[in-house]
Amino acid sequence: MVQSLSSRRTLLKASAAAAGVGLVGALSGCSGNGQQTTTGEPTDGTGGTEGGGGENGGGTVGAGQALSLVPARSNLFLGVDFDAFRTQDDIKRILNAGAETGGSSQTDVDQALDMAESQYGIDPAKVHNAVVFGEIPETSTDSPSGIADTYAGGLLFTDLDLQGALDSLPTEFTESTYQGTTIYTVSGGSQVAQVDGVIAFTSEEWAGNSVEDVIDVATGNAEAVSGQIATVYEGTREAPIRFAMAVPSADTGGETPTAGSGLGMTAKVDYISGSILYENGGNRGLELNAEVADEATATQFKQQITAFKTQYKQVLSQQAEQNPDTEELSALLEKVQVSQSGTTLSLSYEDSVDNIVDSIEAGGSMTGAMVGGAGSSTTGGTVVTTSGQ
Repeated sequence: MVQSLSSRRTLLKASAAAAGVGLVGALSGCSGNGQQTTTGEPTDGTGGTEGGGGENGGGTVGAGQALSLVPARSNLFLGVDFDAFRTQDDIKRILNAGAETGGSSQTDVDQALDMAESQYGIDPAKVHNAVVFGEIPETSTDSPSGIADTYAGGLLFTDLDLQGALDSLPTEFTESTYQGTTIYTVSGGSQVAQVDGVIAFTSEEWAGNSVEDVIDVATGNAEAVSGQIATVYEGTREAPIRFAMAVPSADTGGETPTAGSGLGMTAKVDYISGSILYENGGNRGLELNAEVADEATATQFKQQITAFKTQYKQVLSQQAEQNPDTEELSALLEKVQVSQSGTTLSLSYEDSVDNIVDSIEAGGSMTGAMVGGAGSSTTGGTVVTTSGQ
């Protein structure tokens, strides 16, 4: 959106990857191997939480329920609805087109799910939702460190019995008990546990003891996340992927930020949220929301982005004779809507599934036109970029 948001986007991309990689890494790093099966009987009077099903485990969950076990220190969430990816044909078409265009060796969602079941012995139909959560430090220096050294964890809402899933995997693990719940740890440090029917997991690359923190929330020894950040996440459109994050205060090194640096804008953004592939009247869409300090700032942002959109369309128009692809890109840009509701600024794009698939398949030439046409532009004194970093 603006230049100094690049590290936030990097962190969000890392979170998205973590939703899959972190979980698979945690689970594939654990195996029963004939070791003791935990019964889940309480050992300290707090009540056991082991076993499948449970209060929160089965079926697709809403945004509010998804945060019910997330520790209070968290201020970044990324939710994934695996049921939607598994059952909705138009989403499969979009994903298949993206994988094929991106040169992936696995270009069919159903084949990928079948392969996962054959390799790991886990029925995809029993895996419903995941939420990756983390904590962004209150003050940031825009260091591109990603999520590796950041407090983070994940929750998997599933009908799976964790012990049964672990028994089908080849790697050794050790067991420990915390608040009456068994935690399974692999040699590298990744952990998993089943808490109220939900599988909590963490990667060896993530900081903190998030699995224990989830258990503390489940047993009433700690608070779940609440307040504005939870409200922002719960207010996102229902979609296969949805996210929310707090934007830390930028460290200016003691200097006063200027509008020309872009930092003055981002310093006023409190939260960013959004939804990917939401459904609206048969179309699919993307939405990005920025919650800012006051309505005046939201109005300013809207004016600047609208002006940038107009300027970019003019650039595309000038390039049309040399590059016919810019005409299609200009039509896509026309479908990007900018709206404001109080202190919330929203950018959204909607189109039919057929058009989205066509756009993905033509993505190479259009991306080239976008990067070559207007990599960055100055609008209203603020540097606005199209950087996807």
